[in-house]
Amino acid sequence: MVSSIGKYYELNKEELLKAFSFFGLFIAGIMEYFNSGKTIFDVFQDPFFIGAGIMSVASLFTFLYYNKNHIDYTYPAMFIFIATKLISQYYKFFEYNLNGTSKKKLNWQELYK
Repeated sequence: MVSSIGKYYELNKEELLKAFSFFGLFIAGIMEYFNSGKTIFDVFQDPFFIGAGIMSVASLFTFLYYNKNHIDYTYPAMFIFIATKLISQYYKFFEYNLNGTSKKKLNWQELYK
């Protein structure tokens, strides 16, 4: 016989896995943001980590409260996550070519430092 906590975990383990995965994306996005020397205004050009953080919180809420109120918080959060990803990709389009090379012109002295 499975306890009620074990049964609860078996029903919602995907949501817990999503919460940890999106939290990892959130942490990686914050690390990239602060290690690249961006300013606070650059968050409007690359808000991907905000969408990942919102998705992580929504997955955690769904894991904790879905059996009580039967509300799946991940779908509204997924809309925000996809919107932030589209904004991020739009601004990255101006920085990189389709083959992955940078569009920024480097002079030869910077290339051989």
